[in-house]
Amino acid sequence: MNPEIRFRVQPDIYELADRRAQDLGLAGVEAGKSAGVPLLARAALYQWLGLAWPDDLPKPKEGPLPVTLAPGKTRVTVHHSLSEDYRRQCLDSQGLALPSSATTVLEVDARTAAPEIRRSLRLNEDGHLAGSLHLPEWETEGAVTLQQLGQYLGARNRAAEPGEWQQTLASWAQENGSELLRARLEEGFSWLALAEHDWLRWRIEQAAGETLAFEELRAEQSLAGPNWVHSLYPDREPSLERIQLLRRLRHNCQDIPGLRLTLVKGARERIESRSRSSESPFAALLWQLHTPTGRQLGLLSHFS
Repeated sequence: MNPEIRFRVQPDIYELADRRAQDLGLAGVEAGKSAGVPLLARAALYQWLGLAWPDDLPKPKEGPLPVTLAPGKTRVTVHHSLSEDYRRQCLDSQGLALPSSATTVLEVDARTAAPEIRRSLRLNEDGHLAGSLHLPEWETEGAVTLQQLGQYLGARNRAAEPGEWQQTLASWAQENGSELLRARLEEGFSWLALAEHDWLRWRIEQAAGETLAFEELRAEQSLAGPNWVHSLYPDREPSLERIQLLRRLRHNCQDIPGLRLTLVKGARERIESRSRSSESPFAALLWQLHTPTGRQLGLLSHFS
């Protein structure tokens, strides 16, 4: 799969697709890790085009998956993260190595569930009401409870509204913003997008306690400038030094809500007259954050 497309599929989506492909009998052992995404996509493409099922693709199992729920209950699947301290505790006390991501399945009563949970409920292909919440930024101590989920979603929704966020950024920019940012703010030019990126850089350096060299990354197709683009993919076999770097910065910046850190590899491709020329490959750390205004911020930091 094209690495630019692969990177836009989050790891928890890969895991969900793998499990679904296994349930349908589409993913064999020989298919390899994260095979569920291309297998499901290919099967859906053939079905959408009205083509016959390909001979080299296993046919799905017949009939719906069994669902056993108490009367009046529905199932909500929560994809979240496990805190590093909890994983280390399990390894030391039980010899159990846990992954950083986890899934908890909860049974809820749709009539009395919190509004934040009810919004996730949908009718699935079997006609049953079910929900799925992807919260990779939420680090927990093991499986979550329904009460914990309601409290977390409520606190997240009570965060600063876009209007309050703009006022906060404006106050911050007047004291800590760059000369360009302050000039735009004072003269009435568009300033919010620049302020959000400047604030993220400043907040990270304050938390990390060091100066970092950042490169801006736009969310759309990993674009980074008018004449060049990034090709990025997750670094699935990082060195010990890079893992230690990730752990250190993740620990230092844990107070920035919703911040995601990913070790990546990639290369820059310069676009000139409808042609692309690749530059030297690099390894970097990707910083991602969604702001209350709905914008996704992306920064790359390179380390020698």
